Amino acid sequence: MDHERIRFFQDLLAGLTRRDPEKTLRALSGLLSDPENPDAPAQPRTRRAGRHRQWVASLGFSSLTGVCLSRTPKLEPLRMPLGFSLEYLFKDYGIHLMVFPMDFAPDSGARHGGCGPEPGGLPASASALALGLQVGILKLTGDHPWTAGVDLRFLPAPGEKRWQLSGFSGFHFPLVDLN
Repeated sequence: MDHERIRFFQDLLAGLTRRDPEKTLRALSGLLSDPENPDAPAQPRTRRAGRHRQWVASLGFSSLTGVCLSRTPKLEPLRMPLGFSLEYLFKDYGIHLMVFPMDFAPDSGARHGGCGPEPGGLPASASALALGLQVGILKLTGDHPWTAGVDLRFLPAPGEKRWQLSGFSGFHFPLVDLN
């Protein structure tokens, strides 16, 4: 790995640990860019075709919706966790596991005691932190598997820390395969 890629990877880890969505997205863009053509848009470096009966580890994000099962069940319109996934691929189906330290969806409802986002844009640094785990099944639809399962996350909101359990359905977007 060249020095520039190592720097982008270090920036990615720094962005994740400092809960800085802007720095994290900038580092991801740098990791995915083509060093030979830096002005071209970043391209995903993942392929799922022909990877049957294999474990696939990747860095990516999920775009999903679901039902928050904590307290009163409530529909969550959008979640976008970024993390490391491990998937076992059968022919068209598989197992999806993911751990994530950050969620790029709008601020969580932890501040107002409910599930789901509050109105607004990208999360603030403090609200982007959502330590979590996803366990589910996947259906291959090209290189972006459809996933459904259970999402367990810890939301360390200012003045309040709580767990949130949700059922989810959505797509997983692997950005970089690690194997």
